[in-house]
Amino acid sequence: MEVVASVIGQDAKTTTYKFALVRAIAELALSGANCYRWEAGWVRVPLEAVSLLWLSYYYPLVNSPNFIPQGRISPGKMDIKFRTALKKLGVRFESCGGWFALHRECSKPNLDPQIVEVLRNIQDALVKGPITYAGNKATQGKLFKVDQGDLMIPATLWSEMGRFSPWIRDAVILRWAEFTRDLGNSGTPLRTGDILDRLLPEDFVRTQQYYKNLMAEALHENPVSLWSGNPLGNNFHIDHIIPFSLWGNNDLWNLVPVSATENINKSDKLPTLELLYSVKDRLNNHWSFLARARNDQFRGEVTRTLGLKIDNWTPETMNGLFDALMASVELTSQLVGSERWTVN
Repeated sequence: MEVVASVIGQDAKTTTYKFALVRAIAELALSGANCYRWEAGWVRVPLEAVSLLWLSYYYPLVNSPNFIPQGRISPGKMDIKFRTALKKLGVRFESCGGWFALHRECSKPNLDPQIVEVLRNIQDALVKGPITYAGNKATQGKLFKVDQGDLMIPATLWSEMGRFSPWIRDAVILRWAEFTRDLGNSGTPLRTGDILDRLLPEDFVRTQQYYKNLMAEALHENPVSLWSGNPLGNNFHIDHIIPFSLWGNNDLWNLVPVSATENINKSDKLPTLELLYSVKDRLNNHWSFLARARNDQFRGEVTRTLGLKIDNWTPETMNGLFDALMASVELTSQLVGSERWTVN
């Protein structure tokens, strides 16, 4: 934790890039189980995975009704290199759902050319900025490097950031908000609370109606709770298999219809492996519906989060997705020591 604290607190900063990089690594170390590779004391993470997270962090800030600086501004120079491109993307998506609509577009297997261009700009800022300059005397020099399109992270640092991921994320978000507030002191005053609202992960409540309608469609085919198999009526709840508090993930594969009692009792706990095995058939039926109803979104989210490419929905595909879920649940449990839950 000393290395992370040093980068957050002691590294020189003219932009919020280092906060964004540390946050992205911490989140990927916990939830990106299928996007990285170990290699001789290092961990390889595709720059695209980091860039997509940066897109989710900076979109709400850049497309705020009020200007929120993310770096020191000098004559003829923007605060962050990709602001103009990201703002243009925002103009396009703000009229049709904002970040939620853009997130769904990013879930598709083939990205829109305008999104690709923004990600290219973000990646350029990543490589030329915090990846090159993160580190100081306390960290014994530079921390990261780039090789063949991958961000290279010391394996010991990766493991530590995965173990403390939720706490690192919260600390980084707070320091990011404070840094941004201070940037605004020379112009329009900014309140830390308003900045935090833009930095926190997407609130599930804000987009719940979309998911509620989709789960209602799923229940027409199989009107039972995923966890217990008991019949469900119209007053069902939507549960995150891997809690939102741990992953901040609203992917379709992670959302299941359950009873209110089950959702409240499970809360922020992870399901036991025994429970997951016992509901495998119901879960596969649920995923099959989602794969038909929202094919591009479902396949894209499975690929980008769990590292699985789905061309056709087959028994082998189902088993692969279930195995990836099990591995992700177990890794998360090992890293953060989350309490486990099962149906009484």
